Order: sequence, then structure tokens, then C-alpha cells
Amino acid sequence: MRGFIKNKKVIVITLIIAVILGLGFYPIINKKIKGYNSNNVSSNTLKIYMYNNDPYLRTAIDEFKSKYPNIRVDEVNFTDLQQYKEKLSTQVMGGEGPDVVLFDDYIIDSISKVLKNGVFEDMNPFIQKDKTFKKEDYNAQIMKCGVYKDKLNFVPVSYKVPLFISTQEILKNNSIRCENGYTTKQFMDNILQHASSINGKEEKYIFSDSIPLSDFIISSGLNFVDYENKKTNFNNEDVAKMINTYKVLSKYFADDKIKQKYVDGVYGMIKDGSTIFLNDNMLEEPVNVMETYSVIKQAMNQEEVMCPFPTYNGGGKITAIADECMAINKNSKNKEMAYNFIKCAISEKVQASKCMRYIPVNNNAVKDILDECKEKFEGQETEINNQKVIMHLPKNLENNYKSLISNINRCEFIDLEIEALTERALDGYFKDKSSYENSIKEAEEKVKLYLNE
Repeated sequence: MRGFIKNKKVIVITLIIAVILGLGFYPIINKKIKGYNSNNVSSNTLKIYMYNNDPYLRTAIDEFKSKYPNIRVDEVNFTDLQQYKEKLSTQVMGGEGPDVVLFDDYIIDSISKVLKNGVFEDMNPFIQKDKTFKKEDYNAQIMKCGVYKDKLNFVPVSYKVPLFISTQEILKNNSIRCENGYTTKQFMDNILQHASSINGKEEKYIFSDSIPLSDFIISSGLNFVDYENKKTNFNNEDVAKMINTYKVLSKYFADDKIKQKYVDGVYGMIKDGSTIFLNDNMLEEPVNVMETYSVIKQAMNQEEVMCPFPTYNGGGKITAIADECMAINKNSKNKEMAYNFIKCAISEKVQASKCMRYIPVNNNAVKDILDECKEKFEGQETEINNQKVIMHLPKNLENNYKSLISNINRCEFIDLEIEALTERALDGYFKDKSSYENSIKEAEEKVKLYLNE
């Protein structure tokens, strides 16, 4: 009898253990059955891809590690740019890749497809619950660049503004006005008055370089494409006028063969009087602005003028173009830490470290760099284009720099795929080999097909 009770106890205990084990494994089995995604499990590792030990990313990683020592950063460095581009693009679009995605318009050249496929995590919820995040520390117009369908898909960590650079003396001697607030029509009419005096003259140009069509249209305040609604604006009357304006102005772009004749490149062209504007420049971080001024001052003893691209309706509002951007991979295992990394990357400390290619999105970092630039380089000798140059940044140019930034009212990320499709379609029109109507029809068909793929 006692043996029977003992056996019953063993059976009951065994059944209880089996039930407990079954219940314990059920969620795991059930999650697998329902397509459970292991990427949703939190991890103490943050994976980041970088190209050529990017100094900006390196600074951000070091700052992140100091703040979050318990999080391991898995760094994957690529030395081949094309391999980096292909690997990152393929994996991100395929639901894989790093937790934090650093990219520009070359690395992700089809931003419309990336946004349409929802591969980036919305950062708004993280910002909203982060009581230490101060929106006023960042350029609000630049931050809006990453918004698509009311979601903050990415954050531009730096940006640029297309510019024309000349001197007060050159503009005055050629009766050309270069003002913030000029309409495109006013600018073109002014340019064409001068153009009549150089028509037929060899090696006389108005612009030292060609202007990308997308930069010209976007800077005017217009757009070729409405990404969210998958619509093109090629038949829009205003856009048509801008394309025609571009065609007229393009006759006065200097080609590369001309620049190669000058030892100092475009600086040699403007010194020699072969061009009115240097337009291979962007509004950059202060050190580069200081360098450009100093080279022109030493070579010509003239005062530099920075002119933003004219806008279609005037008003002085400026469009910036996103440079490097950061996003959280939708399939990240640690989205919270990915957000914290991006927050470190756009902090004043990291962005003021002078590792940026263009202007930092952090307002305080811009001020810090400007102050340090004046303190460290003013009056110092440096070597630029194999020449010894004394660095200067006069107050009026400093104020011009600040004014251009404060007048930014929107930011765009250029889709290079759409840019290429548009330029190829319009090439025949620009070379007088095709009618405007036929070229626009081709552009619209190709871009619409691309948007709906």
C-alpha cells in the first residue's frame, strides 16, 4: 500500500513538472509558430557600420561608450566605399544591417523607396518621452527633413546650402546684384545683361562650374516630385519656367577643361576675370568659410560675398540640403540604445569636435565652432592649395554666415535616382536635340514608373 502511494506521488510530481515545463516552453513555441521576430529582443550590443573609420562616427562612438559603458558597440569598418554602399543598402532594405544607419545621398541614392518601405523606426516617440531632449538646441527646419508621413524617419546630422561666391569689386564692376531675397527672374535678367557683353568671347563665363539641376530647382523653393503622394510636378508652370531658366543659365557654365588650365583651379579663374561666380562651394562649417575668404583676399585683395541661390518667389528664404543623416533600423534589437547613440551623435560636444563635413544640426555646436575658429585661426598662417595663406574671418562675413543659416526655412534630401532620371530625360532639350514637351513627357513617365515600383 505504502509502495502504491509512493508511486502515485511520483506520478503526480512528474505530471506537475511536465505541465510547468510545457507552460514554460509554450510562449517560445507559440512565438515561433506566429512568426516571432528575434530582432525585437533587447540586446546589450549595438551594431554600427562605418566607412574608412569615419572621424565623426568615431567621436560619436567614443562619447556613447563613455555614457553607456555596459553597452558593447560592434563596429564594422569598410575600406571599400562601393562595398559599404551595397552592403548597407541591401541589408537595410532586406530587414537586416546595423542598429544605427549613417548615410548620405550617395550611400542611399533612392531615399523615396527607403521611406516608402518603412525600413526606419519613427524617432518621435523616443523624443517625446525623453525629458532631457531640448528641441531648441537643434535647427528645427533641418530636423523636419527626415519627416515622412508624420514620422521622423531620420535626422540630418549635417547640412549644406548651395552658394554663389564672388567679390564686392567684381559684382560692382560688372553691374551684377547678388542679394538674399532676389527672385530667380530678377537674377537671370541681371545676369543676361552682363552675358551680352561676354557672348562670343573665349573663356569668359559667369559660373565656374555646372550647377546640378536638382540643386537649382530645390533651392528655388520648388520640387520635381511630391514623394508622399507619388506625383510629379514636371507639368507645373512654375517648374517649367525654372527648367527653361536653367537652360539659359547653363550656357555660361565653365567646363572642366577650362578649370584645368589654371594652377589654382576656380580661384585662378576668378582672379583672371574668367568667371563672375565660384559655384562649386557650399555653405560649410566655419573653417572652410574662413579658408575661402582668406585665399580670395590674399590672391585678389578683394572682399568676398556669399550669395544664396535665388528663389522663385523671392523673400529671402533659403533651402538647405541634407548631408549625412542617421536613422534607427526598424529591425534593431535595441532601438532605445540606437536612439541614445543618435542623441550622442548630435550633441553639442560631438558636433563641435570639427569632424563634420558641413554645418552641424546642433545650433550650439555651430556657435562653438565659429568662436573656436576665430580664436584658433585668426591671423594664423596655413597652407591652402600649396600656398601660404593668413587666415581671416571679418565681422561682416561672419554675420553673413549667421544670416544665411537663420534664413533657412526648409531642408531637402536629394534622391539621386530621380535626379539622374530627370537629367537624362532633359538632356536632349538642354542640347537642343529634343523639344521641351517630349523631354518632359519622358521625364514624367520614367519618374512615375520609379515612384510606383
